[in-house]
Amino acid sequence: MLMVAASLAASVDTATQERPHLDVKKGAPVVVDGQIGPKEWDDAEVVQIDVGGGQTVPVFYKHDGAHLLFAFDLTKIQPVASLVPELLLDAANKGGNTWQKGQWWLHASANDCEGDGEFNVYRRDGVFLCAPEKPGWRANNFPVKNGAVEIEIDFAKVGVVAGARFGFAIDVTDTQKTWKFWPATARLEAPSTWGTATIR
Repeated sequence: MLMVAASLAASVDTATQERPHLDVKKGAPVVVDGQIGPKEWDDAEVVQIDVGGGQTVPVFYKHDGAHLLFAFDLTKIQPVASLVPELLLDAANKGGNTWQKGQWWLHASANDCEGDGEFNVYRRDGVFLCAPEKPGWRANNFPVKNGAVEIEIDFAKVGVVAGARFGFAIDVTDTQKTWKFWPATARLEAPSTWGTATIR
């Protein structure tokens, strides 16, 4: 069973208009299989996404020196597959109220989907753009067998650099009506509303 750490690593970032901030600390590599192995995430920090109805999704995060690493514990919501994970990254911390190149949308469900400078990129001109694997990042795909989605993202894929602050948000969604975020006030369409993070 996935143990939820008591510590929340989010803090208020007064230097950038009170945007919540995460320090992403280095930890051991993980196996991206949706199976939370013994001690695999013990060296990670965690944030909680409130999805309503007294339910939360713990999201564990760390890096291994070359990859951002995440684990979404979906065992806290019912049904488990009702919400799927997304990560929003803005390496240059451009912000803004509309998306620009270099602002990434990564979505993990039955397939992996991505957008560079745009979000909800599932099809274009009638062509399905998602696939079981995408260059530069990977996730265990739905259906999840053990209640978790693990995601590994190459630093180079999204342009993040150790020590540099970047825009960042996490969400879980049903892709239709519901998007729930860290930070809670984030909006998918407006990168200026996201939090920030730094690889330490």
